Amino acid sequence: MNTLGQIVQNGLSLLAVFVFLMTFHWRVSLLLVASFVPGLIVQIGSADKMFQFYGATTERERQTNYFHHLLTSTESAKEARIFGFGETIRHWYRDLRTALCSEKIRVQYLRLILEFSVKLGTSAAQFSA
Repeated sequence: MNTLGQIVQNGLSLLAVFVFLMTFHWRVSLLLVASFVPGLIVQIGSADKMFQFYGATTERERQTNYFHHLLTSTESAKEARIFGFGETIRHWYRDLRTALCSEKIRVQYLRLILEFSVKLGTSAAQFSA
């Protein structure tokens, strides 16, 4: 319910600013809406991409957490040292973690480029008006 209240509050604030700007000139209000919509679309699309990324990588994240547990918990670490398979687990952990981090960086880099492009275009439109 708190989130719904924030959405309503932010919507009312946006409406109040819109009405306030309408008193100056209708083009200013139109520019505000025109600059707001592309950013909103990019944010929704980016959130969807991150949701898909986390859904696709959940299994591998759990594997890395399990390998981390095997390497760091007291009982498992002792067994890994005694039986000599600690290096193998460390190698699996490092490979999985490296792959996950590089995929996440790639997704966030694309998101950053897209958001920067939209904000740059929005700023250019606002300053040209």
